[in-house]
Amino acid sequence: MKMLHKEGFEAALVCDVRAMGYAVWTELRVTVAAQHLRGALARLAHMPDITVTAHITGTANLIIFFSARTMEDLDAFVRKHIRAMPGMIDFAIMRIPRVIKANYNMVI
Repeated sequence: MKMLHKEGFEAALVCDVRAMGYAVWTELRVTVAAQHLRGALARLAHMPDITVTAHITGTANLIIFFSARTMEDLDAFVRKHIRAMPGMIDFAIMRIPRVIKANYNMVI
């Protein structure tokens, strides 16, 4: 490794944080019909795996940060709570390369 480093090579460790037991944040941007926005915020406010729910401006009017351990957890959440949301017009899902463990963040 030292010889490779002297030659200008860099080594990096790549891991699947979910396989290590960490949850991965997912950002969901949802467009909800205006008359349903207050109800959507109220329904989502007390879900334990949601760390942020907020009304925003732009192409979407609702942002949700959801912590999922597996893709199956994310799929179930979207199916049960996003697709079935009254007044839901559109949504986008973005995986965030940050993992949460205890009370600190590790950026990978």
